[in-house]
Amino acid sequence: MKRLWPGRLMLLASSSLLALCAGELALRWWFRGTVDQMLASRVTGVEDAGRRILCIGDSYTFGLYYRSEESYPGRLQQMLNLDSSGPPTAVINAGIPAQNTAQIAAALPEQLALFEPQVVVLMAGHNNRWNLADPRRRSAVQGFLDDLVLVRLWRIATTPDVGAASTDRISSWSAEQVGVSVAGETSVIEIDKTLDRRDDAALIESCHMDYSSIWQSCQAAGAALVVASYPSPEPGYEAPAEAARQFAKDHPGVLLADCRRQFEALLAERPYHELLIPGDRHPTDRGHYWLARRLMAVLEVARLAALPAGLGDLPEALYPARIEVHPDQQLRLKGPPGSGFQVLLARSNSPPQSFGSLTIPVADDDIFQQFRERDELKGSLDSSGVAEVRLPPEAAEAQVAAVVIFHDLRLKVPELLVREVSSAVQLQR
Repeated sequence: MKRLWPGRLMLLASSSLLALCAGELALRWWFRGTVDQMLASRVTGVEDAGRRILCIGDSYTFGLYYRSEESYPGRLQQMLNLDSSGPPTAVINAGIPAQNTAQIAAALPEQLALFEPQVVVLMAGHNNRWNLADPRRRSAVQGFLDDLVLVRLWRIATTPDVGAASTDRISSWSAEQVGVSVAGETSVIEIDKTLDRRDDAALIESCHMDYSSIWQSCQAAGAALVVASYPSPEPGYEAPAEAARQFAKDHPGVLLADCRRQFEALLAERPYHELLIPGDRHPTDRGHYWLARRLMAVLEVARLAALPAGLGDLPEALYPARIEVHPDQQLRLKGPPGSGFQVLLARSNSPPQSFGSLTIPVADDDIFQQFRERDELKGSLDSSGVAEVRLPPEAAEAQVAAVVIFHDLRLKVPELLVREVSSAVQLQR
């Protein structure tokens, strides 16, 4: 009887190993499908395209909160295809929230081989400050273990969520992963926080090292490279903007789209909430439009694209709805006459919620639940295209974020139809 135990232990170990392998394969298939679906939702018209532009980056490129066609890669594709006389252009959105430049550089060769783009647009670097993951640093054994889905799930299950960055819509935060909510799903990105957060000098150095790798990959594939700075004016975005400027200056073949300076000029004439989400810093739908306009201008100067006739008249036709904040917690809405609207209130803009096909920055909290169905927060713009909305006294006593959803907007450009447009504004007491 005792002699049977070694055989049984071997059988048990073999069975357990086979079960783990089967579970790993099943989970790998499932999670890979989830990532593929997320990327596929951002890729349209590639097969028949005469020209391809690959946009790589993080949540700014992905278009967090907005539909694929409302992200700056989506708007850029629409602009490039306004002239239907030639073959269509496909703009491929390969942005993944929370990525750093090292992860982007590691993934780029495969993307270049898959899509064969003529132009690559890069907007990245801000995440380098806190996400220090670098696929090039991993040993073979570490890389094998880190790539196991079972290992990742175990780390998530055994690491408590401390909610360290709720204002950035990060659903989970640990020393090894960040979970970012994207369209109702959570995308878990591997990170490395074993070292201190990078200061500005270290961030710029890391960007330049990865930019060089990206530039070499583009040169080998025969693709032009456009390096874009973030549009957000906050001080924390100056270092990645300076990294982009320095790299383009030191590498004459690299094009620069200085979106930060573009938005500095735009914000001198427009309220912050029109272009960027207050407290969140990501672009609004109109902000994504202006990012696409900046890239169009850079591509035109480099003779990589032609600016469609009449494009200068599109901003108000594309996004005709506006919000003004008046004293005593009153909103003044402007847009096409007869357009319907609904005002949503919450204490903050995080985490986001989905309304139909649109994800907007408004939290599901007590303020939201209390005022979501109030008739005085719904209506239509009058014959002059104006409506004034006074917040209920109970809401006016709290600091709230107001989001307005406009419906049935009548646009002048059917090719760039926007079914719903949301704008966000932070109201102070």
